[in-house]
Amino acid sequence: MDLEQLKARAGGVCEFCGADAGLAAVDAAPAGAVLLCETCRAEDVPAAHWRCLEGAAWSAEPAVQLAVWRKLATLTDAWAVEARAGMDLSDEVRGWTEA
Repeated sequence: MDLEQLKARAGGVCEFCGADAGLAAVDAAPAGAVLLCETCRAEDVPAAHWRCLEGAAWSAEPAVQLAVWRKLATLTDAWAVEARAGMDLSDEVRGWTEA
């Protein structure tokens, strides 16, 4: 999927936090790509920013589900652990997480 198709799917905003600037495709193999802003792609992001994942976890898009699940796994805050445990993954995504 090219950048324009990702932008159309995501409504022109980051699929994690909803920002509309600095968007780029990020691979979430094997699911495909997700559209993320500069902040969500950065290495040193304030922990509070990742609260956006609580909403993104409800995405119906398999690539977004997988990317959120993986990102939540890197966070140690109680809310992140609970959010990850409570994600309602599609069967396809659940298979990828168990592989």
